[in-house]
Amino acid sequence: MGIGHGFAAYDPIFFAHHAMVDRLWRLWQLRHPTAVLPDNLLNEALPPFNITVRQTLSVPTLGYDYASFSSRAQVGG
Repeated sequence: MGIGHGFAAYDPIFFAHHAMVDRLWRLWQLRHPTAVLPDNLLNEALPPFNITVRQTLSVPTLGYDYASFSSRAQVGG
């Protein structure tokens, strides 16, 4: 284990980066609803967790989601 290996997720920059990657993945899923992954990948285990890739694909199933709208602030006058 490298230095800080067990603590990287507590770094706000690391956390923000991975949250954005997760959000981009969700947006891609919404824009490509018929895309599928190969079964051999979907059934791949994700150690040390007791889950498979298939079980991680739906953020609502994992208990969260992202806002489905965007707002733009007007700058200036």
